[in-house]
Amino acid sequence: MLTPQLGASELLRFLKLQWPNLTIAHVSSLHDLLAVSPELRCRARLIGFATDVVVPAAILDVLGFGAYNFHPGPPSHPGWAPHCFAIYDRARVFGATAHVMLEKVDAGPIVGIELFPMPADTTPEQLSLEGLRAMLRLFRRLAPRLVCHAGPPTALPLVWGEHKRSRADLAKMCAIPAQPDDAEQAHRSACPHGGRCVLSGPAHRR
Repeated sequence: MLTPQLGASELLRFLKLQWPNLTIAHVSSLHDLLAVSPELRCRARLIGFATDVVVPAAILDVLGFGAYNFHPGPPSHPGWAPHCFAIYDRARVFGATAHVMLEKVDAGPIVGIELFPMPADTTPEQLSLEGLRAMLRLFRRLAPRLVCHAGPPTALPLVWGEHKRSRADLAKMCAIPAQPDDAEQAHRSACPHGGRCVLSGPAHRR
């Protein structure tokens, strides 16, 4: 289980409820993940939740039962800070996505989604929190399948959005120019905080 320390105990407890004899190795960093023994890796399924760790192919290729990640945004918004860009893009829905973990970020086949309508006049902080709640609901729904079945979950007929945002994209969006053009100013004015975004919470993976 690859997830930050904050909130990890509840996630691990839920996994144990699905299969009491389950052996769980909790890691929160790439250093911790690399320290997991090769013997355990070949018998393991890796689950990432609210992590910004990019798992190298050298680890993904030796996992006996694959790797799956819970992304704090819908398939339409891969990449960094999806809650900020969903507001900026005036998205109609938001939520969370579960997908096969590849070395390329937010690119693997999608195996689960949890969506909800975008709240009116939401702030980045509020949407980040709602996205985390959606990710938890999705985790609870898929965890029994990931823990108790050796075979891979069925991929859904869904594709990722074309624009995968990065930290640099977020910095660029938040840096409102001194004299933005009329169209951009109107667009930003329609967004909470004038298009600005404050990073908060665990939902800011790459």
